[in-house]
Amino acid sequence: MPVFIALSAGLFVGLYLGMVATGTGIAATVIFLIVAGMLGISVSRYVMRLLMQRGIIKPQARRR
Repeated sequence: MPVFIALSAGLFVGLYLGMVATGTGIAATVIFLIVAGMLGISVSRYVMRLLMQRGIIKPQARRR
């Protein structure tokens, strides 16, 4: 998971800086939204794991 977080953060920053420098097109916007989603998923998993380790939230039992 740390590699996925690093990849998505690097892609997000790179695309954001590229869009600021060159402007936007429809393809760049779609790719940017996909990378932003990747970053959101990776950060949410990291924060959820951190909250479970600190005991702030409890993991739920698996349903059968």
